[in-house]
Amino acid sequence: MLTVPAGVLVYPIALEDSVLYMMASEDANTTSIDLRDNLTGARLTLELPAEHAALALIGKREKTVIAKYGF
Repeated sequence: MLTVPAGVLVYPIALEDSVLYMMASEDANTTSIDLRDNLTGARLTLELPAEHAALALIGKREKTVIAKYGF
């Protein structure tokens, strides 16, 4: 289970061949995100800057981050 501050949203979307993680911060501080995707077992770690957004795409076959934006 991932615990993040109240001003941070982490939202996974399961797609056919991948899982898209959308992360958005309204928090005044940088947030450390360290999670393991339940579907693929892939680990996602990043520093989400204050008041920024980021995207991460995890491939179901690759079981790793195959594309990212914002970090």
